[in-house]
Amino acid sequence: MDKISVVIPTYNRADHIVKSVQSVLDQTHKADEIIIVDDGSTDDTKERIDSLHESCIRYVKQENAGASVARNKGAEIASGDWIAFNDSDDVWRPDKLEEQIKKAAENPEFDLIYSAYSFNSPTEKIDRVPYIQDECSLQGDIFLNLLVMNSVGTPTVMVKKAAFLETGGFDAGLECLEDWYFAVRFAKSHKVGFVDKVLVDAYSEYNGVSTKQFDMFNVRCRMIAEYKDIMLENNIFDRAVTIMFEKASEMGCLEQVQKMLMLYLKG
Repeated sequence: MDKISVVIPTYNRADHIVKSVQSVLDQTHKADEIIIVDDGSTDDTKERIDSLHESCIRYVKQENAGASVARNKGAEIASGDWIAFNDSDDVWRPDKLEEQIKKAAENPEFDLIYSAYSFNSPTEKIDRVPYIQDECSLQGDIFLNLLVMNSVGTPTVMVKKAAFLETGGFDAGLECLEDWYFAVRFAKSHKVGFVDKVLVDAYSEYNGVSTKQFDMFNVRCRMIAEYKDIMLENNIFDRAVTIMFEKASEMGCLEQVQKMLMLYLKG
């Protein structure tokens, strides 16, 4: 049977990390190892992890370099055939790995399996993401669908290690939307499977308009410009831009995002 390594990046999340790790330990299908990559925490994260006294846990600390670097490092040192990612403030439901292993066994052509998840923030609660109910549009060759809208949440992902490394992992130069950017690059050359069930409860402390919101629009504009030709060839460019502009309008920054996109398109 294939081995599964779980990678959890963390940074000053001592109050949340134990709950996240415990949700992995409580899986009906046990992971072979849990790699916690501490991205330079200054709190008592290590002491909280040590208190669990679990031999399957590997704790690795690095200088602060961001979640993408931490995830990539965890993936590189993982011994498993499959790598599953969780975040230090998110919680897996008990059957997450069991459902994904079953999906992988039934569909050996899939190099990545993800699922639906719930999203919780100080101002918003969404019972199910993605919203789309048509499973056919969420699995298989989903590259073009991902160019329009992201459906892949990192804490839901279980991916073959070899395919992950071949794709180059997460882009360490991005401060946000690194999950979407990775999913697009991965789906361009790999088939993806989807478990149509909420298997993860994701939490965010983010609230309201901030610099992070503009950073997200910046990365999205970069993605649209990078894949412009493919999107135009497949008649999805206008739809992708419209969705982004509608979101920018809701956030009160439409003009700024329009200018941002034009700069990227001009190269």
